[in-house]
Amino acid sequence: MNKRILKLIQERLEEGERKYGHENVETDGRDFIIEALEEILDCSVYIAAKLIEIQNVDKGYCLDCGEALPICYCDFSESLEYGNEPNA
Repeated sequence: MNKRILKLIQERLEEGERKYGHENVETDGRDFIIEALEEILDCSVYIAAKLIEIQNVDKGYCLDCGEALPICYCDFSESLEYGNEPNA
């Protein structure tokens, strides 16, 4: 697993160099504390969303509306808008 992590880090570094050129972190001008905080907050949102998705699937809930399956009417939203029960 460590080799996989190192490979992913190397790929990110190479992508950054292709995108931004050779970076000198001493003269970059960015506040890396703020940059890291923003990235961690974004990561937290992505991880939480994926964990909720996994939890919902494991418990048998629809990923679109959260209703227990198989009682979900997501595919019948037009029918429900007019007060009609879907024909299943």
